[in-house]
Amino acid sequence: MKRTILLMSLFAAATLGSAAEITYDAPGKWTNLRARRKYQPEAKEDGVLAVSGSRRLFTDPAVPVDPEQKYRISGSFRQGGTEPASIYFGIAFYDEKGRYFDFANSNAVPNSDTELTAAAKKGDTELRIKNGTGWQKFKGTAIALNTAPDYSDLPNFNLIRIPIQSVTEAEGVWTVTLSKPLSADIPAGTALRLHRPGGTFYAAANRKLRKRWLGFESKIFSGITKGRGIGDKGLFPRGTAAFRIMIITRSGPEKENAVEFKDVKIIEE
Repeated sequence: MKRTILLMSLFAAATLGSAAEITYDAPGKWTNLRARRKYQPEAKEDGVLAVSGSRRLFTDPAVPVDPEQKYRISGSFRQGGTEPASIYFGIAFYDEKGRYFDFANSNAVPNSDTELTAAAKKGDTELRIKNGTGWQKFKGTAIALNTAPDYSDLPNFNLIRIPIQSVTEAEGVWTVTLSKPLSADIPAGTALRLHRPGGTFYAAANRKLRKRWLGFESKIFSGITKGRGIGDKGLFPRGTAAFRIMIITRSGPEKENAVEFKDVKIIEE
């Protein structure tokens, strides 16, 4: 009896200590998330999936985030035809409402929180702000509205994506000049912040493929940042409630230019 109990205890300890895996080895486990133009990979032999053309695929369904859990993603890819092909292999993040978000929604620029001092009307190309000292490196940024200094608004989906031409100060008045007119009114007193643009937060691979299989694995990521929305040191970005694996393929439209992949999985440790 003691021997049996000991063996059962050892088995339970080994089971708890092993990593769980969620595998994505069938076409039905992938989606492009577009209701009008559904696309799924083609199943081939030995668990290999293939796509042709430039595609954006997501694992389905999204995986809820446990802040105490550690995660990695891994997979193998190769050029499936005669023409060059490449892939982006990474992670897509979703908030509690199921909305996808990326750097533009979450990558807040430090010390750029301010407010609109005068109402801006639809068609205006200038914004009057209280303080623009944190807005000097403005190239490629978006303007987030209705922000909070403690970043509790992240991810922020209320963005002005019009490029900024200049940020100037004269006699204590800061003016932000936009390259295009506003599409809506913004009332005075609205809180504003700069956000840097970008893609997804974690990439396991972003490269050209070869005829032979290439295996890729992400770093370990776990927990959710309490500061700005970007992922830092393996943390999920602020506001993350779930995630999916995302694959972007770049190849020609014919099957001769296909991207093939296998053993794609989420590893829970």
